[in-house]
Amino acid sequence: MFAFFGGQVNPGVSDEILGDFVAQILPLYLYRPEKSLALAREQLSGPISSYAFVSQFTADAASKTDLTQSLGDITAKTFVLVGKHDFICPVMLSERLHKEIHASRLVIFEESGHFPWLEEPKAFFEELEGFLLS
Repeated sequence: MFAFFGGQVNPGVSDEILGDFVAQILPLYLYRPEKSLALAREQLSGPISSYAFVSQFTADAASKTDLTQSLGDITAKTFVLVGKHDFICPVMLSERLHKEIHASRLVIFEESGHFPWLEEPKAFFEELEGFLLS
């Protein structure tokens, strides 16, 4: 894991290496890995595509285009969901989306990291259903 974040290893070399890498970092995405890690591993089992990972990594490294000035142009009803302890997509970014997208609703899951549907499934699906039916 440290070799990747230090730029020494590319986990996208193969599906197998990427799967091993994801298994190592998965606890970082959970608020309480001791409670949810087994379920996360079960739900996220199966092959992981190194092709998709490499493509996303390449797109992320491409020239940056800042579209945040266009957020106010979004008129679709928008649901912004975030786990309070999500280090990849922090609450602050979700709050900005909510502020700029006028027809949005923000829900912060207090006991979740990146996967609130795994860590707080009852609350997550109640919120989702409420949004979809509104």
